[in-house]
Amino acid sequence: ITACALSFDKQDSLSGHYFNLALQHADDRLVESTRLEALIFQGNTRWGAGDAEGCCSKYNLAMELYPDEREGYLYHGLCQQYLVAQDARDAGDDDALQAALEGAIENYETAASLSPGFFPIYFDWAHVVRELEGTEAAVQILSSYVRAYGDGPGGDAARRQLAQMRSGG
Repeated sequence: ITACALSFDKQDSLSGHYFNLALQHADDRLVESTRLEALIFQGNTRWGAGDAEGCCSKYNLAMELYPDEREGYLYHGLCQQYLVAQDARDAGDDDALQAALEGAIENYETAASLSPGFFPIYFDWAHVVRELEGTEAAVQILSSYVRAYGDGPGGDAARRQLAQMRSGG
């Protein structure tokens, strides 16, 4: 689980440091296993390498093998929203872009149904909806989250995101 958490490479210095630590400590069980955490780790390492197809493949396998767990759906949605959509943008393929973003939404909806109130799902869901349907639709998702789960651990983050979207950010 730690390696999975550390493997999600981002551009800030700490994430890059932890990504490298995860890679150094990955053993065959993590690199070849079909356990949920290992599949997420494997997808994350492919994400770090810019391999959208390999990344989505690992997350898709996680969805198939663990259909009652939110992680496969969440990560597959992220892959579609950020990697596959960017590849479509770079290629100028509007149909592929639309399909990737709609696929991300479907995955976020499933993840939210499996784990209602888990704010990271709603954060990215709101952003993809904003791109497809506009700010007002994204505000509706975040407002619904605040009404239902605003007293929970994601409430403050949801309110900040909601205020930022409403202010045009």
